[in-house]
Amino acid sequence: MAIDEPLKEEFMTQLLVQAPLYLHGELIHLDGLRVNLANAWGLIRPSHTGPYLTLRFEAKTQQAMQHIQSLFAKLINAVNPLLELPF
Repeated sequence: MAIDEPLKEEFMTQLLVQAPLYLHGELIHLDGLRVNLANAWGLIRPSHTGPYLTLRFEAKTQQAMQHIQSLFAKLINAVNPLLELPF
């Protein structure tokens, strides 16, 4: 997901502040933000090589995938509604 380089750090800071309001599960703040749910996980982290954020998701079912992506979409839109989501 593309983001202007100067905005990347502030976006990630705001994401970490807002995360507990949108993501319910085990939150891990190591080199980005990861949430572990019973049947899925999601990760967003800043790229160290370019002006973008990397998103990764894994789930046991399609329904769980849609759920974890929906949670991240709501969080990302709360921090910056102008960013285009890749999912």
